[in-house]
Amino acid sequence: MPADMDLVDSWDAARIATLRGTSTSTAAANRACFIEEARATLAATSFDVSLSDLSWALSMVSSRAVRSEVVPYAFVPGCDLLDHAPEPNCAFGRDDASGDVFCFAIRDISGGESLTLSYGALSNDRSLRMYGFTMDGNPNDVRVMANGAWTATLDPKTSPPPAALVDALDILHAERASLELDDAAMVLLENSRDASWAQNAAALRRGQLDIIDAHIAAL
Repeated sequence: MPADMDLVDSWDAARIATLRGTSTSTAAANRACFIEEARATLAATSFDVSLSDLSWALSMVSSRAVRSEVVPYAFVPGCDLLDHAPEPNCAFGRDDASGDVFCFAIRDISGGESLTLSYGALSNDRSLRMYGFTMDGNPNDVRVMANGAWTATLDPKTSPPPAALVDALDILHAERASLELDDAAMVLLENSRDASWAQNAAALRRGQLDIIDAHIAAL
């Protein structure tokens, strides 16, 4: 197992600030609270573990455990090394007699080509939090929208009342404004382009901005 992880759980306050306004920012804060509460609960049972060790252990389970139709949730050494791809060249299999889990090729694979699996229909929010990566132009990207903006666009065939439309646009513009970074976070992001975490944060923000802009354009 890796000695450390570069998931959102391990980001410092400055890095977390570059997620401001995204759905991931709120989820990361909730995750941090969960880890702290879990540590306190364990400490009360005399199982004292450091916050960093507990965060590492949870990150290992989140990023290394595999789950699919044939594998409910398990560590499968070797298979956990395969990267994600929307159109993978491998899949999970299971021997019903022995219970053994394995990977197998689902098409011809060229020499030197990476072996890949599908981790599921991942949004950039979930892939960043669970696995530490994002994808530009992710077709499964989503953003958690405020209720007023979301309900106004549930059925594009039905025009909402003018008041609801105005309210929805106001909410969307407010959400877009919330994605604006302060100077310190912007400088950190712009000056760290070679760091994978910065590239992931930038891709996440672009995707969530695109989603908001698409909703505004639709209304």
